[in-house]
Amino acid sequence: MMYSHRCRKRLFIPVCFWLITIVFSFPVRGQYEENRSTFSKLIRNYDGRYDVDVILPGTSSPACRLLLPEIIYGEGLKEIRSVHTYEADWNESGTELQGSLLLDQGVECDLWLKPAPEGVLIKISIINRSQNTYRNVRVDICAALTHLPNTDNMDWSNRDFLPVSVPLDRDLQGRYWYSVVTPGRLKAWTPDRDWIVMHLKSENPEPDSENLYWHALSPTDNSMGCAVISSDKEKFFYQVWKTEHSRHQSPFAGNACMHLVPQVAKELPPGKTATIEGKAGFYEGTWEGLAAEFRNFIYP
Repeated sequence: MMYSHRCRKRLFIPVCFWLITIVFSFPVRGQYEENRSTFSKLIRNYDGRYDVDVILPGTSSPACRLLLPEIIYGEGLKEIRSVHTYEADWNESGTELQGSLLLDQGVECDLWLKPAPEGVLIKISIINRSQNTYRNVRVDICAALTHLPNTDNMDWSNRDFLPVSVPLDRDLQGRYWYSVVTPGRLKAWTPDRDWIVMHLKSENPEPDSENLYWHALSPTDNSMGCAVISSDKEKFFYQVWKTEHSRHQSPFAGNACMHLVPQVAKELPPGKTATIEGKAGFYEGTWEGLAAEFRNFIYP
């Protein structure tokens, strides 16, 4: 079949438009798709490890990163570090995610996640499959506002807390977090003393260049939650846990993250399971309002 020159021109325009539509309908490398749900979207990083990025509704970039947990330890239990780097077995049930991970020393760590509108509900279970009794079993929870470096050019940071003027560089953002964001703005919540500043050097927050990850655990053991307020003083990033005992960690300059170390079990005999419930996400309001949210979550 023969086409005239004019007909070929007419065909060229719609064909080109169709091809352009196809190209731009696929996600661009280095970008996340917009979360059009009314609940947060959870991204399991690195082949399904206990390392999760959270995208809030109506946004296309993660707002926070959670390592659930980063470390497990206790009396009679040698410290198990980098728990979030092990590949777990996952099951999905609707919007809920359930992970199972068998570690050394007969420790099994199970994780349950349920998206919420402004964050995620969490359950962490520690199962003792050894023949030894473990005591004062704790998990170190890392809640971060960046993921640097990330894979496939997917680096990001939460610009409500770390301004665009700070490049996507882990070292630079960690130093800014330590010296500018956290002094006076990162606080732990306790039922008896309300809010406690977590920074140990708020008046002179210069990072130690020789040890960017230096930190100290709180002397008190009832820091059930912690939060940092955004630059515009309108939004909080927080984590909170239902437990009688929990210690907070002073911030460090190696990464833009905050840590709590809640107790999962006072005593964990062989074959027994202990579970702790928590929540992480964002809140708009005041320190007093967030404290009330914590109380309602812990003491429903």
